[in-house]
Amino acid sequence: MVADRRRVLVRSREQKKVSPSEKNHGNIPPTIDNNAGGVTISYAEQMTVISLPAFRRLRFPVNGNYKPEYDEAARAVLVSLGLVAAVLSTESGLDLRSRCLLWPTQIPKWELLGKPGTKAELIELGADDAIALYMEAVETAMKAGLPYRTEPVKLKPSKALIDLLQRSQEIAAQTTATEDE
Repeated sequence: MVADRRRVLVRSREQKKVSPSEKNHGNIPPTIDNNAGGVTISYAEQMTVISLPAFRRLRFPVNGNYKPEYDEAARAVLVSLGLVAAVLSTESGLDLRSRCLLWPTQIPKWELLGKPGTKAELIELGADDAIALYMEAVETAMKAGLPYRTEPVKLKPSKALIDLLQRSQEIAAQTTATEDE
């Protein structure tokens, strides 16, 4: 009886139409002022946190075999990958949304929190250093026996997603053309 209810719920969810904005595609009209086109801010602060205690809870057995060196190597890869993502996105500019770029006014610094009661250590980490750290972590992980895919994974968007993106671009182009007139 429970399984039958689940099937009915799944069918009804599949039949429900979802607007593109609910999937983070498309434009969401402002609700404050239709003439302003959104919100203006003078300052925004981005904070990126990489929680090492959270990573310490993760385990990475290989083929059912557990070794502490697997865990350490895999955690190092994940932390370094997070650093690469944060550093590269900051250096190339952060899109808050379409046509709204956030640009840092100073060199981003990382605070390394040590033992409780000690002062945080400030670290500057550029793209080259972050990538080198990541590459070293991957090499160490592979030497430790962790499987790691080195060739790129090729992803192909669905036709529905391509159509949705094309419609979104057409709407943006029409909006820009109307504003220019």
